[in-house]
Amino acid sequence: MLVVLLAATLHASWNFLIKQKKDKHISMTAVVLGHAPFALAVLLFSPLPQIESLPYIVIGALLHTGYQLFLLYSYRIGDLSQVYPLARGVAPIVVAVVSVVFLGTHLDQIELSAIAIIGSGIISLSLVRRSRWFKKL
Repeated sequence: MLVVLLAATLHASWNFLIKQKKDKHISMTAVVLGHAPFALAVLLFSPLPQIESLPYIVIGALLHTGYQLFLLYSYRIGDLSQVYPLARGVAPIVVAVVSVVFLGTHLDQIELSAIAIIGSGIISLSLVRRSRWFKKL
């Protein structure tokens, strides 16, 4: 549990730092390149991936790059308090939908409940934002 909380804290922290900086491309690049020494250290102690996994690695890298570009654009126009939860909350929903539709995965009641709770949280964020907008009118 502590590792999960530490990971969440680190994620939120680097997103906060990127949002605060004027040049978001440079700050995002610094965060991404900051991972490189740790990745290289891990590669020294782990086997190389099988050649069959290469397409998945490339697709995963492309999707993650798209996600980071989405964050950069979103942080230019949106509040961290809106963008970050939406970006983090949509991922489990997308994974669940792709898993069910394309991979034939069956989700248990508890998993469906978790997805519904996440979806409700995302919807509540947009409703809060909308109510603030209507108050300004």
